[in-house]
Amino acid sequence: KAEGYDFYPPQTIQPFAVIDSLLRFQLANLNDLRVTTLDLNPRINDHLAQAVARARGGTGYPMVLARERGLEWTSRLAAYWDGFGERIAVAEPALASPQTVPQVRARALRARPNVASLLDPRDLNIIVERLELADQDRFDLIVATDILVYYSVFEQSLAVANIARMLRPGGLLLSNITLFELPAL
Repeated sequence: KAEGYDFYPPQTIQPFAVIDSLLRFQLANLNDLRVTTLDLNPRINDHLAQAVARARGGTGYPMVLARERGLEWTSRLAAYWDGFGERIAVAEPALASPQTVPQVRARALRARPNVASLLDPRDLNIIVERLELADQDRFDLIVATDILVYYSVFEQSLAVANIARMLRPGGLLLSNITLFELPAL
């Protein structure tokens, strides 16, 4: 988006990437999977809630994947981009990139309604809140990308303590930054 490649409507890809990856590596069964998204931004939560409502009405979730043609990607990353969504979505007609970004190739997909309806968006500020979950409802996996980087070490510690309380024993936290290890983890 920083390069102006956001010529598509507002979207979120991460929950669908997680679902697709879990299915790709046979780490989950679609019939047993549930995905809770946690965000403190009401616009994001509303966007996802509307997507779930449309999915329950039979409409899938549209996604556009942009790729800059001039960047060298590893063969594995290119294969991931080419195969993204195979387990959860159907291909849509390819989008033409605007003339302002001719170096971008776009793929369009639509997550199937049964996949989009798996999402359960929740309003939560991970620094000061957590979901109080019964042991059997705690998460196997929590993905926190581009979130914790904005907080101080103290705030990160509070967030990680809340995350740890929501994780099932042996559950995983994936983050794109290095975090200080806490005894709770």
